[in-house]
Amino acid sequence: MADRRAENYGKGEAQIEYLDRQEVLQALLATFHSPTYTPPVLPATAIELLNLSRSPKVEFDQITAVLQKDPLVAAQVLKVAQSAAYARGARLTSLQDAVVRLGLETVAGVFMQVSMNMKVFRAPGYEKVMVKLRRHSAMVANVARIVCRRTSVYDEYAFLCGLLHDVGIAAGAAAIGTSAPFDVAWPAIIDAHAEAGRSLCVAWKLPPDVALVVQAHHGAPPGQPQHPVASAIMVAEWMARRLGFGVNDDGNDHPPVGELKALGISEAMTVEILGEAKAAGARVDAA
Repeated sequence: MADRRAENYGKGEAQIEYLDRQEVLQALLATFHSPTYTPPVLPATAIELLNLSRSPKVEFDQITAVLQKDPLVAAQVLKVAQSAAYARGARLTSLQDAVVRLGLETVAGVFMQVSMNMKVFRAPGYEKVMVKLRRHSAMVANVARIVCRRTSVYDEYAFLCGLLHDVGIAAGAAAIGTSAPFDVAWPAIIDAHAEAGRSLCVAWKLPPDVALVVQAHHGAPPGQPQHPVASAIMVAEWMARRLGFGVNDDGNDHPPVGELKALGISEAMTVEILGEAKAAGARVDAA
């Protein structure tokens, strides 16, 4: 058991050596709430690109200039644009060609997904889980945007919230590492991940709505109303699992009836959204 008297206990620096799920959970929450906790580096260029893509007056040259700030990620975006999921016509030869082919919003989303995969969804000792988490998060992001566009919910942050909704899992896995057995660590990571995700969004200075949605993506805190985008994330998660983009493989395929009703999504709309989501799945795997 870790020594609570250690100088760095609860600051994200002391090694976690617990074998009990509840103590691992307490240590994780202490870490994420500590003012000295250093979160994974958020790809600021990706956030800039997302914001720029929403501008009605943005020029292709502006988008290309932002892409060039991170050459490694930009190269991967170019590769994605040339993949079977997006390919049409001549081979691409420049980032500007990629932007024209994909469109501003799509290239921003792909850049964000690739950035998160390369820089945030990483945790030594949890490689197999991280692969599933990357696919799941990207799929939920894409499906959440589809869901919102078919409802009255404003979808400005739907993709970002979907991509970040389980970021607390990656952060928790990185904090624990291999210092606790997986069968003890994993349940504690899941218990902590919504609050951990909220803490990360605050540390990254993201809009308050994003932090709120990430915290409430399994249900609003007691006494608080559910955010409509959080409801969309819950629906998107259910659909992602149905289409083989789950993380836990726990067999939980129960539809979120309350959220579907609150969003006004009928059975017929559900079928249509699932159809669109299947196509999105191919693009997710391309990235």
